[in-house]
Amino acid sequence: TTRLGAHWKPSPQSDFVASLIYRDKQENKLQINEQNLVNEQDFVNFRSEINIAAKDSGYQLEAQYYFHSDNMNVIAGIGSYDIDVEQLFSEALFINSIPVSPKNLTLYNFARKKSNAYFYTNVSYPQNLIWTLGISYANSKEADYELSELYPKFGLLWNIDNNTQFRFAAF
Repeated sequence: TTRLGAHWKPSPQSDFVASLIYRDKQENKLQINEQNLVNEQDFVNFRSEINIAAKDSGYQLEAQYYFHSDNMNVIAGIGSYDIDVEQLFSEALFINSIPVSPKNLTLYNFARKKSNAYFYTNVSYPQNLIWTLGISYANSKEADYELSELYPKFGLLWNIDNNTQFRFAAF
């Protein structure tokens, strides 16, 4: 995994942050299930072995802009990732350590993709109330699955006194 990040402050009230991650990961998982059957005459051991070899490679990019002042702030950002996935499943069955089935091999290749964007603002008016308004969008794809959603956001923080706050949010 490799990561590159940047933070730029074009003014005292604003910040820009960006991050790029590249990932190339391989892993193997072996799952062994055993069951012994014992009676007066026989001992039988059943064992199944499932091996999953997986390789994920791709990138993730995120960027955010943040503006802040005494009475308001604005946050806007985007993100995206695109990961190529290759998974090899193998399964074998043994009885008393003797293979009774050939190894079944199944190969899956697919992509995991997600992109999102968001915009939120917090406004303090009057002084003891902070209003939050925002919207975000997300699109996800993995194999045959796809989801695109728009998410509105509304919130209120009421500072009733120095010791008491009331919060409300809908999203």
